[in-house]
Order: sequence, then C-alpha cells, then structure tokens
Amino acid sequence: GKIYVSSDYGVTFTCTETSALWYENSSMSANGKYMVIADSNQGNGQTIKYSSDYGVTWTACATAYYSTYFLSMSPTGKYVLMGDNGVGGSHRISLSSDYGVTYSTIETGINNDYVYGCILNDEKTILYAKQKSLIYSNDLGTTKTAYSPFGDNQPVQMSASSHGQYLYIAAGSGKGYYYSYTPI
Repeated sequence: GKIYVSSDYGVTFTCTETSALWYENSSMSANGKYMVIADSNQGNGQTIKYSSDYGVTWTACATAYYSTYFLSMSPTGKYVLMGDNGVGGSHRISLSSDYGVTYSTIETGINNDYVYGCILNDEKTILYAKQKSLIYSNDLGTTKTAYSPFGDNQPVQMSASSHGQYLYIAAGSGKGYYYSYTPI
C-alpha cells in the first residue's frame, strides 16, 4: 500500500509512504496539516501512523491495534477518536489528545459487529455506537449519555454535520433498516 498526498485539490499527487500491505481508515485536520491512518499488518494488528507536516513524513504509534474500524480527527487535529476490534475481539473506543501520537481507552467491551463514531467541531463532543445505543459525550468521554432510538437495530455507520445538529446513522438488523436521528 502507498499513501498519496495532494495539496492542489487533487490535480496532482505525491507518494509519501509505502511501508504497509494496505492502509485503511484515515482522517485529517481541517487544514490538512495533521493526519492519521491505520496501517494493516496482515492479521498481526495495525499500527496507527500520524503526520504533522501535511503528510510529507509519517511516524508509527508505539501501540498496535486490531482491525481499526474508524478514525475521526477534530478540526484542529488535537483530538482523534478511534474504534478498533481490541485484544480478543472486545471492541473498544480510544481517544488521543496529542494529535494522534498516543491513545487512551475510554470504553471497552463493545459487543457490536462494527464500531463507529465521530468527534465534532467543538473539539469536545464525541458520538459512538455501543450495542443498540448511541453514546454521546460533550467532555471527550468523561461523562456519557446513552440514547436508544434504534429498537433492535444496531448502528453500523454514522456521519455528522460539523456541529452535530444533523446526524446520519445507518442501523440495521440485517434487514437494511436505516434511520436519521438528532439526539442533541
């Protein structure tokens, strides 16, 4: 796998990294200076790589993760919310407050098939799916509120408008049910 970076709206690209089998789940700050990406390692976990120079150079985090489902970087790049399969299949949510260099686990034991979440533009509000609930926190995960608007359907993907007023959440029980929800 290779990482290509463009600074001219996608007219041209430069290859800046080639050391992984493949890359998946990336995110960047609003100005493009800070970036994170999951580097797959053929079933031996994944390394989260980060860049603080518009993708010119990449550095690997010290911690290995497993099957990273999402990375969501705040507009300034300071905070990164990450969901992964965890050790032994116990999904978890982790948060970085240093531009993606290190991560601390804020939730474990999530028994979803998939783990998804996002961090909003205010640099403090996070949302993520846990079982059949949506978890909301406006203090980076210190306190959490669970909403359960989906019935027996598990959230499987989400996206939010920049300030979180509008959310799109795909939730399903294998039958293709989809909902749109605004909890805030």
